[in-house]
Amino acid sequence: MSQKTSKCASYAGAATTTSSSHTPSLLKRIRALDKSAELSQRYTALVLFHPCCSLNSDNGINVSSASDSLYVAVGHAETSFINSTLIHCKNEDGDPIFVKDKLSNEFGVMTEVLRLRIDIKIQKDMNRSQGRTGYSGDGYNSAKLFQNRTSAFEHVTNHLLTSEVIPRKHADVYPICPFVKSSTIDRSGGSEHDKKVVLAHVNRSTAPYLGIDCVGV
Repeated sequence: MSQKTSKCASYAGAATTTSSSHTPSLLKRIRALDKSAELSQRYTALVLFHPCCSLNSDNGINVSSASDSLYVAVGHAETSFINSTLIHCKNEDGDPIFVKDKLSNEFGVMTEVLRLRIDIKIQKDMNRSQGRTGYSGDGYNSAKLFQNRTSAFEHVTNHLLTSEVIPRKHADVYPICPFVKSSTIDRSGGSEHDKKVVLAHVNRSTAPYLGIDCVGV
């Protein structure tokens, strides 16, 4: 009887050892829950050119330190949808609305993003102006850029409409603003979002496909 009991105990011990060897560690289980890598492959950030600026009396605009970011994320679109639909959006001249680009993220890693072609053109004009005379704000007209961006997003809406992605244009338009991190929200409940300039408007029907914040019923 004691011999059988001993054998059973040894079998139980072996089973426990085997089971523990196949049980994932806490770190592995936490990593398994982390879907950031998967999401980064599934979605691509929509980024707009937005240098940190402040007005002054000399030339109307003054770029702050070079360490400040020139870009802000305003949405996240599904990469597959970008490749199948958004990248084919064009304006009345047949020029593409969107361009794929690579920018360094906050960790210094080059990441693929989606940008407006008009933004890239404005940025190149600014760089040429800076190379000739030092930066003077030439080429960056926020009001004009707002209109051009809104027009570009209107072409996107028309493309989604003709592609039968959306059934109709909505009567409402939404403001496009930079995403705000929770750390920017103050104790009174307000946030830096209230102080940020609206970069463009987009039709309510189009906003969800660009991952742009929108509310309504």
